[in-house]
Amino acid sequence: VDPGRGIGHRRASAEALGRLGLPEAFRPLKRALFAEVGALGSPGAGMGVQFPVRDTVLRALGELQDRRALPLLLSWLGAEAESPLGGLHLPAMEGLWKLGNRAVPGLEAVAHKESGPAARNAQRVLSAIPLSGGAAPPHSPITPYFVSVPINIYTGAALGGLIRNAHRIVA
Repeated sequence: VDPGRGIGHRRASAEALGRLGLPEAFRPLKRALFAEVGALGSPGAGMGVQFPVRDTVLRALGELQDRRALPLLLSWLGAEAESPLGGLHLPAMEGLWKLGNRAVPGLEAVAHKESGPAARNAQRVLSAIPLSGGAAPPHSPITPYFVSVPINIYTGAALGGLIRNAHRIVA
């Protein structure tokens, strides 16, 4: 997922790697996530009202259901204002939910040691993971529930930031 490519190419590459679900996709997706974070503010990095590449990479990591993604996904639980689509915590929460019981120890640690959004979101994922230890249902209970209300708040916050900084963009 070359950061020198356009936003559409990077998103499509990340989505394809996630859909393949191969363990070999973990390293390129991890590199892509760090490259996107490092490229913030550069043209095509997924800023403003563009669909963030970071969102797609986090979703792809969740699709892998690879235990190695656990620390990465846990680290994004508090990122509620990072995306005009409702925050990067949402794909992180969904990925952790897909890991199921394998994510429980990490989620419990965040829920008890952290505070604020990270702890609250860890609790929400923990409450959505089936207790039976079986496979998770095919559709995440997290994204539909959590996107419905916060998306308007975060979209408004993102647009407000653009409006406040419009003089810098035009100049």
